[in-house]
Amino acid sequence: MARYLLPKQQSLPQTTPGQWKELSPTEFTTFVNEMEVSPDSKINVTSIPSPWARMLLFKEAIKSTNHLMHKEAMSNILDVLEIIFYYELMNINIEYKEIKIKNDEKNKFLKILYDLSPDELKINDVVSIGLLIASRDSNDKFVLAGTSPFSLLFTPMNLKHKEGNIVFPRYFREKPVPLKERPQDFQRWINSNFLTKLRKDGNYPDLVKALSDDEGICAESLKESLKEDILLTCDFLLESSLSNLLEKINIKRISSSYLLKHLKENEIPPLVIDTSKSLYGSEYYNGYNYLQDFKYEELKDSNRDFLPGENIKYPWILPQEDFFQPVLVKYKYRLNNNRLILGSYKDSSDMKYALPLTDTFFSYFNYDDVQDMLSIQEISDKTVRVTLKIPIQNGDYIEIKRDYFQDLTNSKENRIINYDDRDIDTPLPHIMIWPPLHPENWKDSYYAFVYGKRYKDGINQEEMVPLEFKDQDFKDINYERSRKADKIEIFQLEKLPTYIVISDIASNGKGLLILNHKFLTTVMNPEKSAKVGIDFGTSHTNIAITIDNSEPEVLKYSSEFSGKNLNDNDFITLIRFSEPELGREQIPNLIYNYLKQYFLPNSLSEIHNNQSVDMPLPSMILIEGDTDSYKALLNTSIAFSKDDVGFFNYDLDGRTIKKTYVQQTNLKWAPQLIKQQASKEYLRILLLLLKYELIKRGVDLKKVEYHWAFPKSFSETLINDYKKMWRELVGEGYKITDESKAALLYFDHKGILPRNTPDISIIIDTGGGSSDISIWQDGQIHMLYSSLWAGMNLVGFEKDNVIYSIIYDAVINLPSTKRDIFQNIKGFQNQLNYILYSLDETTLSNLARSDSFYKIRFIILYFYSALLYEIGIQSRAIDMDNIKKINLYLAGNGSRFACWSSGAVDKIDEQEQEIYKQVIKKAISFDKEVEIHTSSAQDKKREVAIGLCRGNEELRAKEASKKQIIAEKVFIEANSDLSNMTIDEFNELILQNGHNIHLDQNKSEIVKFHNTFFEVLAKSNLYRDRLKNNSALSNLESIKNILIGDGGKFIGELRGVIEDNIKNYNSISSSVFILGMQITINRLHRYLSKNQ
Repeated sequence: MARYLLPKQQSLPQTTPGQWKELSPTEFTTFVNEMEVSPDSKINVTSIPSPWARMLLFKEAIKSTNHLMHKEAMSNILDVLEIIFYYELMNINIEYKEIKIKNDEKNKFLKILYDLSPDELKINDVVSIGLLIASRDSNDKFVLAGTSPFSLLFTPMNLKHKEGNIVFPRYFREKPVPLKERPQDFQRWINSNFLTKLRKDGNYPDLVKALSDDEGICAESLKESLKEDILLTCDFLLESSLSNLLEKINIKRISSSYLLKHLKENEIPPLVIDTSKSLYGSEYYNGYNYLQDFKYEELKDSNRDFLPGENIKYPWILPQEDFFQPVLVKYKYRLNNNRLILGSYKDSSDMKYALPLTDTFFSYFNYDDVQDMLSIQEISDKTVRVTLKIPIQNGDYIEIKRDYFQDLTNSKENRIINYDDRDIDTPLPHIMIWPPLHPENWKDSYYAFVYGKRYKDGINQEEMVPLEFKDQDFKDINYERSRKADKIEIFQLEKLPTYIVISDIASNGKGLLILNHKFLTTVMNPEKSAKVGIDFGTSHTNIAITIDNSEPEVLKYSSEFSGKNLNDNDFITLIRFSEPELGREQIPNLIYNYLKQYFLPNSLSEIHNNQSVDMPLPSMILIEGDTDSYKALLNTSIAFSKDDVGFFNYDLDGRTIKKTYVQQTNLKWAPQLIKQQASKEYLRILLLLLKYELIKRGVDLKKVEYHWAFPKSFSETLINDYKKMWRELVGEGYKITDESKAALLYFDHKGILPRNTPDISIIIDTGGGSSDISIWQDGQIHMLYSSLWAGMNLVGFEKDNVIYSIIYDAVINLPSTKRDIFQNIKGFQNQLNYILYSLDETTLSNLARSDSFYKIRFIILYFYSALLYEIGIQSRAIDMDNIKKINLYLAGNGSRFACWSSGAVDKIDEQEQEIYKQVIKKAISFDKEVEIHTSSAQDKKREVAIGLCRGNEELRAKEASKKQIIAEKVFIEANSDLSNMTIDEFNELILQNGHNIHLDQNKSEIVKFHNTFFEVLAKSNLYRDRLKNNSALSNLESIKNILIGDGGKFIGELRGVIEDNIKNYNSISSSVFILGMQITINRLHRYLSKNQ
């Protein structure tokens, strides 16, 4: 029989549905009096049990499909079950609380509950009611449902959906939702797992009947079973009777056709929301549709962790906002599509826009995806449209567009940033990366050269346009950097970047340059072996390589640098310049100039054509003046001498950021620690270049053997220092040879040395710091030694800011000399080296044979005559009885001077040859006629490098039979003549006695040489016909007196030279004869410079 759940009441107090209302005694009396019940019933009412009434309402409602509340009650029960089932996705916490009511006569509430309840509640003395309490934070708790012994669950009235319900916008709505319109996994769980348990246990028969009704709430729903392994026990129900009945699905994904399809595994695909179309009623997630329409503006700042309009924890993206940058960065010049991934660029071949893609985009996609997904189109002269085709999991695409505009100057969004309009002051980085090798081949650091005014001012490091370098996984690459000038930086990158991110602080936007590694040179299976010969010279360094015993190749850099792509083959250039732009624009030329100034040469391969000049590698390094670091290219660089105006501007450029640069020269010989450190960093840069060249040629770096040569003049201390340096640079894979033997190995390799004959061969390799001598006879090495008599002695000296060099004075003012190019090089000898290399041999030969060159020819004759005289002294120890011919082979860079006046690069003037022959004959003291033949090597300055990598191993292992002697009549106090003492022996003797040495003037070899030289010269046709016509050379006796006339002063200076060498090198390092000649040639330079 039907009855009221509560008695009819005439004036119900205002209450919140589903909550208890505590009444005061007065209110309660009024309330009771206005109830339409019999007087007998009024006495038993003491409170309002509305939750329990709601429970009983659900009991009655689920029994019959005809009940007015049946569908609503069943829908609410399914709502609660679905919330629990998808608990892992819900943005709520649920806890279970239990209310126990004992059967106590004094408890009037229990009596009322028992009176209003059916007999089922009266079985036990204790009634237990469970509450599922939900919350989104600790201060926002509410009852989600109560447990019921009849309907399993019942819900409070206040969960019914209203406009203000933001907790469950999709549940507890006015219109009941059948099971078939709910998520498929939930349908399966209800029909298979859940109902199976209910039937098995025999519990809740009315609920089972309602859920099983073919025309009920579960009609037409999926019946397939759900795998048990994806179901979990609800931890918040462990203490309840529902723990074995209710479950949650172990999944944190939703189902939707609009889930993002991406390649990265084990990540939850976000839901793509496209606001460019109406969303209301369209597919949303888990079979549900959107309950409302959303616009871009209302979603752009919404939390991406919770689905809009839902209480579901699930990531979603708004691609117009999340994948596109707020601005579009434009370059003035074309981006290099041969190196970069640029997407498709419609209606134009000149792609100038950095890709406006966000970090979020690359959390789902790789750089490989960009080419097919992105397109850029200039739809007008001021509007650019960027389009993304975003793949979704149904196999289709969502096409998203965003337009950027040229003239939105006051907006931070949708702007085209055109920084290159500032021309040379553009803050956009123009980047070149070295080397252009794939990471499979290159295991060292990569280096990025960056041109762009990225900083607000010259001194501070506050960036306007920051740079980021990221790898293929879009993770930051570690780097170090050095700002070289206002617009120039060098970055040392731990690995080759895939993404280069350009940030614009003003707009908080970014642009991307994506490097395509597939376009890089990859050397497949490098397996060749190589020998490398490194001739570390005083002025220049030569490197020769031979691969698999092939003919050696000498590595020099080429001046052929400029071009359409600034040598794209030897750098990874990210910007391309057209030929017209190279002709009229400043930025390409500035990049070109700065690259060769602070970075690396474009190529070490010889070009040999009319458009290029092959140049040796200068032994000079630039070091930042205010740093303790010597890292290659960051703080140190090699100033490669290229024939362009404006070169060597680094001092001027550095001033804008208060940076100074120190030129370190004479690296090879300087004993100071800073010079040795500079030498190591100089060689480190060259080895980087060398590795690159070897890899390009297919060489396995593990199969490279490095050969290095040192002058015999080096002290043991200096040799050990260099051995340590080479171990640090290349490990144990190196071998050492002295330079005199290396030159010998070269001439032997060329097949020039005579065999099966007693003829003597003397090889003279004259460099910038030493002349290295080899004396050979039919397979036997008589002597290997080095003299500190070289280019630096020949060209002059500088003292008290006065240059004493007639060679420098002669060439610096030549019309063909581009003096401004080298004006910033410190030290006139270094300038002279570069100038001489910039002049062709014809110019030099014409100059040498002119009247203005007489004094220079005189000093060259003096220099080589002294060198040959010392060789004659050293050769006295060799048995010359059967000698009929002596072959003199001139090698090294210094031999250029000896050949200038002949007009040929490998031939000495005949008149000069005659003078040299007479000098060496008198030095050796032949008492018979001996033929002396002179020649010059074709590979000037390359001989040592080639000999090192191609020399005969048997010859390399041989030692000289004789040692170098001091070659001068020296004694200490009353000691006897020491002239035949070896240098090593003399070093020990002189260590503490340098100030006590004396020279026998009557028997002095230095005096004998001057007498011989001036006598031979005076009788020569060359002097009588030509040189004598110069007023400074007209009185040879006067010149000789200037050079050696003051014996006491000369001895004093000689003692100083000896003591300095002992202090610096722990050795006199050369014969005493040569040390004395260093004094006299400086006197000659001073004399000739003053008599112009």
